[in-house]
Amino acid sequence: MMTALYYHRHSSMQKRDGLKLIEEISVKEGDHVLDLGCGTGHLAVVLSKIVGEEGKVIAVDPNNERIELAKEVNSSINIEYLVASDADFPTDQQYHSVICTDVIHWIKDKESIFKKVYCSLRPGGTFGFTTFSNEPKHHPILFEMFPPKVLQEVINLAYNTLTPEKYKELASLTGFEVTFMDVFEAQMHFPNINAFVDYFYSSFQGKFDPNSPTIKRIKEKYKGQELVRILPRLTVILTKPIQ
Repeated sequence: MMTALYYHRHSSMQKRDGLKLIEEISVKEGDHVLDLGCGTGHLAVVLSKIVGEEGKVIAVDPNNERIELAKEVNSSINIEYLVASDADFPTDQQYHSVICTDVIHWIKDKESIFKKVYCSLRPGGTFGFTTFSNEPKHHPILFEMFPPKVLQEVINLAYNTLTPEKYKELASLTGFEVTFMDVFEAQMHFPNINAFVDYFYSSFQGKFDPNSPTIKRIKEKYKGQELVRILPRLTVILTKPIQ
């Protein structure tokens, strides 16, 4: 449960960009929305208030601990939290919108997820996601935290990025219309080294020991320092045409 708790505490960037995405999509009262990769429910509970009693939010994440924490801290009568991934999220209903915040770069088979989302949307429905516009530069501290081979394995798992042009091509092939695309830089602030370590421990889902001698040495080395990452960001909104 610790990785889920750390993620809940340190996912401010995901929440910030997700709130902007919700505004751009213009989710409405009565809508049925899928929050794909919902984490601990920061955005699901916001969506639940927008769609109201007549609407519904299906919030899915493959991490069981995050779903259990979401049920505890971000529950609502019109949210259904489910342990599911891009491969098996519910498709037995048609959504007005599918929202996917900082998840798409974890998914290798993007053609498959685009097709599945397209088929799950109502005509006129929207698919909005935030991600990286290219692979971000990795903070030098990460190279101190991980042996090169381990770090590369994590990078290969977590950063399956495409360029904005590639996303446009994939959208067109799937049948989507690109209605919004924004490329920008964002800063991610960590007030101290403990927050930095906790964030990557949760983001990489516990793939290192936060109490190892190496991590203790790094915490002592950077004690008292505020840390910043500059990230290449991308927001995309696609619309399923009304036929």
